[in-house]
Amino acid sequence: MTGFARAGRPIVLAICAAGALFAAAPAQAAPQVNGTFPVTGLGVNNQITQGPDGNIWVTLEADPPNDVARINSQTGQVTKFNLDDVNTPPVGITSQGNNLWVTADTIVARFAPGSTDATVTANLALSSPSHITLGPDGNLWTVSGGTVLKIPPANPALMEPTPGLLTNGKQIVSGAGNTLWATGGTQVIHITTAPAHAAGSPYNVGGGVQGIAAGPGNQIAYGNPGGTPQSIGRITPPGAPQVTNLGSLDAGFGIAFGNDGAYWITQANANNLRRFTPQGQSTFLGGFPSAPNRGPRQIAKGPNNTLWVTLVPNNPMDTTGRVARVTGVAPTPPTPTPPPNGGCTDNQFEFGKVKKNKKKGTAKLTVNVPCPGELDLAKTKKVKADDEVAEDEGDEKLTVKPRRKAKKRLNKKGKAKVKAEVTYTPDGGDPSTQTKKLKLKKRR
Repeated sequence: MTGFARAGRPIVLAICAAGALFAAAPAQAAPQVNGTFPVTGLGVNNQITQGPDGNIWVTLEADPPNDVARINSQTGQVTKFNLDDVNTPPVGITSQGNNLWVTADTIVARFAPGSTDATVTANLALSSPSHITLGPDGNLWTVSGGTVLKIPPANPALMEPTPGLLTNGKQIVSGAGNTLWATGGTQVIHITTAPAHAAGSPYNVGGGVQGIAAGPGNQIAYGNPGGTPQSIGRITPPGAPQVTNLGSLDAGFGIAFGNDGAYWITQANANNLRRFTPQGQSTFLGGFPSAPNRGPRQIAKGPNNTLWVTLVPNNPMDTTGRVARVTGVAPTPPTPTPPPNGGCTDNQFEFGKVKKNKKKGTAKLTVNVPCPGELDLAKTKKVKADDEVAEDEGDEKLTVKPRRKAKKRLNKKGKAKVKAEVTYTPDGGDPSTQTKKLKLKKRR
């Protein structure tokens, strides 16, 4: 299907099948599966991440001699790389600066995107390679068995293994307040960059925890597919874990926190993604290709409000995995700011009493308005302009003064017919206009 490349030479898979190439999702479209791409050699624990080049990178378990695959985030084209001196299948992968880092059996390796020239550092504490992350302190962090390892990017030979903080380490993520979170065995641990347990850690949740992701504030969510029943948990220190039991439904080997403000949890058994809010409400995505014994396993955020998901066969002898793109995982558009003064939009008003000043030949026109806004008496051939600001609902008064022919006629005859044109604009709505016929009088 793909063949093998010589050491140091990438294999490029041009995905040309119908539906494999995809168009960018429209703005504010609902989340949907928008393209899946064959990536042979994926295993259930192979981590996926966005690289510093804006593309998606995943480690490979069973596609020798290749170690990693790049999926172009625009076209879906897959390219595989055989990294120098990485002689066992890598598991973890993450970005740091302009580089990518992978973990494999007893080694950590650094390489630039698109290059096979890897710099390898050995350490026996990495005997059970797992996920790797960039910590809040600028160091790389990973877990291996019962050990947490801090890896300085500038000098990985000075990595610091700290045993005894957890058992059977699985995944690790950066948290709030210069801390990290990790899963392993029956525990979720919360550690400082010392490293040492933070207050309340470890959290003994039973079962077998796997996926973990940091959410809003200092909350995290984790999956516990090894529990009976399976469950999803949320921890917001200093509170205890809040558990959502799922029965026999797969509870998530992979979790990512999307740009829409929710956790997205892989469900291999159900061939689906669960959207899980920080408050504990669930919905489901659907739309993954039907395939026996295959489903979402690991997950990561990508560019342009996307998620990228590994679709991995449960049978380790089957290497026909895929990587899927989910588009439209965007923030909810903000609620429009309410207009001032409560946002009243009613623009219907009424004219009230007219009080005439026969000495001046003017009139006070009462206008009843339903809410705060502006009143404008239009300047015409016979009437001078006037305006008022209504601070609340109720009556306002406009002064009707004659001009030109109306003023001359008033001075000569003692009376004049005029038309008042009034426009009312509520603070939260559109303007409306009405007219009122008046007869001004003036003593001579």
